[in-house]
Amino acid sequence: MQAIILAAGKGSRMSGFNRDLPKCLLRIGEERIMDYQLNVLNQFDIRDIIVVVGHKKNIVKSEYEGRDIRFVFNPFYDVTNVLTSFWFAKDFLHEEYIFLHGDTIFETGVLEKLISSNKADVLLAVDKRECDDEAMKVRIENGRIMQVTKDMPSHEAVGEFIGVAKIGCRAVPVINRIVEEIIESKEFGLFFEAAIQEAIEYENTSIGYVDISGMFWEEIDTFPDYTTALKGFKNRFSVSP
Repeated sequence: MQAIILAAGKGSRMSGFNRDLPKCLLRIGEERIMDYQLNVLNQFDIRDIIVVVGHKKNIVKSEYEGRDIRFVFNPFYDVTNVLTSFWFAKDFLHEEYIFLHGDTIFETGVLEKLISSNKADVLLAVDKRECDDEAMKVRIENGRIMQVTKDMPSHEAVGEFIGVAKIGCRAVPVINRIVEEIIESKEFGLFFEAAIQEAIEYENTSIGYVDISGMFWEEIDTFPDYTTALKGFKNRFSVSP
């Protein structure tokens, strides 16, 4: 199994708090976010890891010099979104993989649930809770994801996709082809979930989910998110290398 971590963004909503560091190097307890992610992946013997970098790329690469990590550079990180970062790395993905953002921490149990389930070609980790307008919301019917988008009205959402997923072997070429088509159409500002949505609508690919409600996770977009992550990490869990 492989993993891809998308860590190219500037983290502009952190209000300058992390101006000297990319978000993936912010400390959560005694570890940095990426330290934590790599340690969790290694616990499940996932060691073929691709990290897409952009902002402060040389700092990230130097911090992990000597680690068995393939770094891929998105030179347009300042004017593109997550889907474009994925496009730069997609040709290195050739088997089942874990997808995650470089600014998200989560309990080990989230990954355990994803890895242990084989009920769909693509599995999204979903927190069934009330969603705000910024959440990546999901609509579910008969155990399948039918819609995943930020644009969905909150009252229609069952919960939030936390940005951690498992892409199964059958889905790898499908997702890669969809992403290629989107980039060829010059839609550089889309989220990765746009490719998932196209797979739902146009491809013979099953899109399911695992319910991680009650587990701790945090996507760190803002300074309040960061303080929540620090508190949650201290109170709920930690990972040893």
